[in-house]
Amino acid sequence: MSARRPAIDCSTKKRAQAHWTARFTHGVSRETLAAHPWLKPVAHRLLEPGLWHVQHEAVARGVAIGLFWAFALPVGQILAAAVHCTWGRSNIPVAAGATLVTNPFTIRRGRRLYRGQSDLALARLVQAAHPAARPIKPAPQFFPPI
Repeated sequence: MSARRPAIDCSTKKRAQAHWTARFTHGVSRETLAAHPWLKPVAHRLLEPGLWHVQHEAVARGVAIGLFWAFALPVGQILAAAVHCTWGRSNIPVAAGATLVTNPFTIRRGRRLYRGQSDLALARLVQAAHPAARPIKPAPQFFPPI
């Protein structure tokens, strides 16, 4: 005889779904990170507004730090970038996003996007240099469905 799973109450299921949906859509706040027991020693640094707000200097540093750690480490890039951002007063979310450049799940879509953009830019440059030349079409799959 096979054991049957107990029936889950519909309201319990909806509450659990609402909890995880809210957690992923709203993200983790800096106050939540500062309250974490492991991060208590550096909580005063995590609450600095420059690490979370969009300022052009902090964003530029965040991109640079994120790209550096994306190619420097095979594992743990986001953690290394976040630690480096607290020391360098850079934007943490931007640095974490920049490390995804080397993520195998994002690299396929990125390559297709970059190829289409470069083909389009090259076609415009050739057309501007030689107006009598026939128009060059961009890559056939500019934004292919994935």
